[in-house]
Amino acid sequence: MPSLYSSDSLERLQDGWVGIVDDDASVRRALARYLRICGIRVETFGSAAEFLSYSGSPAACLVIDVQLGTSTGFELRDRLFDRDTSPPPLIFITACDDIAAFDPGRGRGISAWLRKPLRADALVDLIYQLSGPNKAVDVLTPASVNKKEA
Repeated sequence: MPSLYSSDSLERLQDGWVGIVDDDASVRRALARYLRICGIRVETFGSAAEFLSYSGSPAACLVIDVQLGTSTGFELRDRLFDRDTSPPPLIFITACDDIAAFDPGRGRGISAWLRKPLRADALVDLIYQLSGPNKAVDVLTPASVNKKEA
């Protein structure tokens, strides 16, 4: 792993897992494959309902698509806050070109945004940043801005 990842964040991810919630199977598969190559344990879910029915240990971080077919990532986020006062860091991914156009109130509880198509290395960077002691990132600046999209 690159040295920019703190030992705290590496240890937290070693003991935990990252959840990917996206209704697009190809996105879930590609992201999961890359995260596993990076040594991150991953569980994937095709819907908010599927994730909410999961009964295993809590995730260290969640990657959630804004549009989930029959529901939205915002609805999933709200359900997580209803059942847990301290849900894991949430990284929202979206194909929307103008992330700032989302109602700022809808950003409540969202740790970061990435715009699709996203750079997998930007996602890994965010996961490690959000799993470390300093979990603050700019939630309205997509991490993929001004970078070549993958």
